[in-house]
Amino acid sequence: MGVAASRLMGRLHKHAAGESRHLCRSLRLAVRHSAVVGRIPVTPQLLREVSAVCAATLRPAADRDWSVPAGELEWGCEDTLRHGISALAFYASHLATRSRGPLPFQHVEEPSLGITELLACLEIRGAILAELALGAPSDARGWHLMGLADAEGFLAMGCSEILIHTDDIASGLAALGFQPASSLVTPVASRLFLWAP
Repeated sequence: MGVAASRLMGRLHKHAAGESRHLCRSLRLAVRHSAVVGRIPVTPQLLREVSAVCAATLRPAADRDWSVPAGELEWGCEDTLRHGISALAFYASHLATRSRGPLPFQHVEEPSLGITELLACLEIRGAILAELALGAPSDARGWHLMGLADAEGFLAMGCSEILIHTDDIASGLAALGFQPASSLVTPVASRLFLWAP
């Protein structure tokens, strides 16, 4: 597929209610790669791999200035990382409780955590959501703004959040190349964009 997995499949994801909008800025990522017949499932292991790859990509830049804007976003790189970590907790909370509506939720990352610790949190939160999804029954559903999601849907949204925002942060920190393998992106895109060719 190449070209940073076709610019992260066009940026995969729209953020809810007036927050940064990054829905499909160029939906090419894995869609064009598809010599794949059928859909590759998004698994808990895939979320773990995405979390690890993204943390490993960003870790060498831990000592840089993370207050700079994350790519095209108005948020700084650190705020964007914190947002991605919180999104994983949001998805895990809604899946674990089988909520039928939005839960009261706040971003609770400890403000004193440094970038290295936040990158560890990214992997930890990814692992928590992965384990919850692994143990969830097939009929488990939880609330999301776009409708009730099953475990695989929450895994796909978690991967999307991390991939997109890693791309944002890598762009903001400059000179950080983020080249996710199509094997990390294609399953996410085909799950979230069922209509894509």
